[in-house]
Amino acid sequence: MSNSSETVLLVHGIPIDLDRIGLANLFNRAGPVKHARLIPPKNSSYTNTFGFVDFSSRTSAATALKMFNNFKIGTKYLNVSYAQPRNTHDNALSRNSVCSNGRAVSRLSNHDLNQSSDSDKLSRKSSIG
Repeated sequence: MSNSSETVLLVHGIPIDLDRIGLANLFNRAGPVKHARLIPPKNSSYTNTFGFVDFSSRTSAATALKMFNNFKIGTKYLNVSYAQPRNTHDNALSRNSVCSNGRAVSRLSNHDLNQSSDSDKLSRKSSIG
């Protein structure tokens, strides 16, 4: 069984006139698509959006990555990469960064903070401030 992060591609630069079925049909050239999803733009003035394409196999996803990264549709170029898992324990560490003064800065969301224990919240607050 393949790991979902190896079969799901993140696609940026999708023209807003391309629908989910059109996206799936385009990426089907690389191999069988299980599911395609578009994320609506936040602002109606945007001319492109992003989405996800889930393939049946790692081989198809890898082929699509090579085939469609920097692929031109009209006046837009697609930017394709592997999608990263969301809200995993390992990624919590990558959401922290270091400022120029060397202090760690947490970029955890309110949801992440609400999911942790009270003692974690206190230690996080004291290390940040």
